[in-house]
Amino acid sequence: MPPWSTRPSLEKERQGVIDDLSAIRDRVRGIYGISADLCRCATPRALNVLKNYNVLTSMGSAALSSLPDMAGTVLRHGLTATFSDAFLPFFNMLTRQSDVWKEAARQYRAMGIAVESVLASRHHALTDTLDTYHPQSRVERTMQWATGKFQFVNLLAPWTDFAKINASLVAGSEILRATRAAAEGKASARQLRTLGESGIEPHMADRINQAFQQGGEIRDGVHLPNTADWTDAEARRVFEGAVARDADIAVVTPGQEKPLWMSHPILSVIGQFKSFTAAATERILISNLQRRDAHVLQGLIFSMGLGMLSYKLNSLTGGSPTSDKPQDWVKEAISRGNLLGWFEEANAMASKVTRGGVDIYRLIGADKPLSRYASRSAIDQLLGPTAGKVGGILSVGSAASKPSEWNESDSKALRRLVAGQNLFYLRNLFDQVEKAGNNSFGIEMKNRLENR
Repeated sequence: MPPWSTRPSLEKERQGVIDDLSAIRDRVRGIYGISADLCRCATPRALNVLKNYNVLTSMGSAALSSLPDMAGTVLRHGLTATFSDAFLPFFNMLTRQSDVWKEAARQYRAMGIAVESVLASRHHALTDTLDTYHPQSRVERTMQWATGKFQFVNLLAPWTDFAKINASLVAGSEILRATRAAAEGKASARQLRTLGESGIEPHMADRINQAFQQGGEIRDGVHLPNTADWTDAEARRVFEGAVARDADIAVVTPGQEKPLWMSHPILSVIGQFKSFTAAATERILISNLQRRDAHVLQGLIFSMGLGMLSYKLNSLTGGSPTSDKPQDWVKEAISRGNLLGWFEEANAMASKVTRGGVDIYRLIGADKPLSRYASRSAIDQLLGPTAGKVGGILSVGSAASKPSEWNESDSKALRRLVAGQNLFYLRNLFDQVEKAGNNSFGIEMKNRLENR
């Protein structure tokens, strides 16, 4: 093949790479897909308000659903390191035997890790709602403020901070142990891989080890880096970046994994709430398929255990009984742990559209619908929560025009339009209000409410 025949393809590839990098840069800046004409258009602004509204009506159980996040550290570093470096110091703090966990939390917060309560970065990434800085109306500002505060109402912010503190404790200790072993020429293959994944080269490992020996300390078996006292600024920057990266992977924080169309100001309404799935595919499924070691097996078991706990707590707060079949518990555990990423999303969509006719979990005998998607309609699953909300509003409006035909489904549709309606600690109260309203108007109720 003549050499000049490859030039057009190389130029096309080069331009494609440049376009991709430019798109990622714009997404980091929060301006991807936004042009001057689009800024003047009311459609993206209205859709952004609807996305904020979806958070207020649909994310009430986010903290309970996030319980399996704690398994990310086990997947990466194993049960032994997780318990000795994080859980044991935490229990010692609760029993007032040691304050090392609290001191470590202070230090890692000073690094900009586990500050979800202040920055809400993970909350915005999970819900696909970003702060906008163009001129806004009072309604837009109010919805943006309410969405930011909702992470405290549903307890996602404190839970994320707690999980990331533990992840940072384990990651920091593992990195410092690995740098010391590398400096002494005794690093294992796993430790070298840990350093390589974190971008720490051999000479930098030696510098980090020296900086820690001079400024850090080991208290009650826990490595306290004390990076504020490090004299080597570059070693401090690399170490803090490595710990922050590890914490964002362990407690899945969506980054650049999702497709570009999910960041478009208009198309993003279809993919809202799916950023976690995109990130989990990369950081849980693909990553751990490549590792295939004992730590992964421990993490999978731990994740499924927390997934089952999440299922039970959601059922208790939702007033819905749990299944008596072990297969259904396994199905819930895998789904809530998001262990299959996009495959889980595709299976849930197929199951919802076919009313359970097509469901991979039927192979293990699990036939009960997932409680996680119980309140989602087929429209929600296919076109996103905004389409479901619009459909709900139209349904309620149509039913209101014919009061004699109002039924329980219409009451549920109306209830799901109320902000905070599925907050796990208020769900039973909303159930009672819904039931009382139906009884007052003579609307027949089922014996058992669906899980919200």
